[in-house]
Amino acid sequence: MNRFADIWNYLEQSGRNARKYMKAFSMFGRRRIFPQPTKEKARAKIVKYWKDSIAYSPVVAEARINAWMEENKTEVINKKTGAVTYKLKKPVGEVKFWLTHREPTEAEITKSMRSMMSGIERQGKNLPMQATNIDIAKLAMGCGYDPQGKPYLFHILPKYNARLIKFVHDELVATCPEEHGQAVAAEIADAFKRAASEAMTKVTMEAEFNVAPHWAK
Repeated sequence: MNRFADIWNYLEQSGRNARKYMKAFSMFGRRRIFPQPTKEKARAKIVKYWKDSIAYSPVVAEARINAWMEENKTEVINKKTGAVTYKLKKPVGEVKFWLTHREPTEAEITKSMRSMMSGIERQGKNLPMQATNIDIAKLAMGCGYDPQGKPYLFHILPKYNARLIKFVHDELVATCPEEHGQAVAAEIADAFKRAASEAMTKVTMEAEFNVAPHWAK
């Protein structure tokens, strides 16, 4: 942390801003709004993800189910003999869940809300970098032009009979005739560099590429 104090401070400030304003931005201004944590959402998170923490013991759960079945049994009368029997109904779905689980306590809901706020802070740290990466990629692959009027890949690749195959994290995979491989790779690297420069003024985007007969990591 001491070696990269400015970076850590930036990340911490991004996280604090996300918690304070409930939103975060990429370097291109694209916004993500975070949902405001509430007790209802915190309770729902416990029920969905931490249900084991509010589950009754097997003995208690079985006793509650048996009691419910006894309470909700149906009387059946034999029309011929008049004998009375009882049909037990098994609980399913939400009914069974709340027979085998208890309601979260206020302390658990508060803890869940803190967890949700921590999640927002964590996403607030990540989003400016991850979303900016996506913005750069979309700009580089798109049909627009940079501030100098040079087109991006939508216009460039057809000249080489090339086409995009997939985008994996920060890697763009394209296919083209073998004789154009180096030129296409250089064009892609240049497009990403130009796209990044539209928002990144203090550093230059560097790109590496590999030309091969098949895709490999």
